[in-house]
Amino acid sequence: MRLNQYLLLMITMLLPLTANAAVPTSDGWDNGDLSGWRRNTAWTNVSVVNSGGNVDGYLLSVSDPGGNPSRTIGALSEEDRYTGDFQTPNIKNAAVDLNLLNGSVQHVYLRFRYHDDTYNGWFYEITGTLNTNEWSHFSVTFDPSWTDSEAVAAGWAKESNTPTFSETMQDVYTTEIRVLSSAEDINDTRIGIDNFRIGLTEAVPLFDHWSKTLLILILGAGSLLFLIRKKHYCDSDRQ
Repeated sequence: MRLNQYLLLMITMLLPLTANAAVPTSDGWDNGDLSGWRRNTAWTNVSVVNSGGNVDGYLLSVSDPGGNPSRTIGALSEEDRYTGDFQTPNIKNAAVDLNLLNGSVQHVYLRFRYHDDTYNGWFYEITGTLNTNEWSHFSVTFDPSWTDSEAVAAGWAKESNTPTFSETMQDVYTTEIRVLSSAEDINDTRIGIDNFRIGLTEAVPLFDHWSKTLLILILGAGSLLFLIRKKHYCDSDRQ
């Protein structure tokens, strides 16, 4: 087997078996990159701060300097790893660290939007209060195959123009942290977001620092073994 074929096989084995399916994943914003996250409203700005997170970098969400009539800040992702089918891989947990750096909050939601921007979604209130300048950890466990009544009983709420909870979790368009503040405070409210993750249980990121290192070592060892065996066969052919 050629080296590039071997590497492709190894990488393919690590990918989810279902196309367009979310995977256990996380972001800690420690490398200065937004990692695909963006603002969740037209009046929100997001950026990466390289220190002060829990730990190292974090995602900062603030209102646009021109004002924020929606009273909403936060961030969302529509990357493949956070969207699509949650049922087949059985994604059933989301977790995040939050820090109120300034201002006030009235509601903090985890929100999954359905299919595309012509639909809304389902949301869960993570908390209604946050301590200022203090990181707090939150974890939400759910069943992506719940009926609507089961989801509502667990604290989820359905927006208008949204299908059932089960249908939504089969075709998630965006994964979002949504923060609502008062009209008086929204322009000064600053929220830190760190260590967002989704997973099968109390979420453990699939590709954190150590698993990335392990993956590199596995691929490196496999490639080295392949080259050694190839050299051995070449030497044998010349004898």
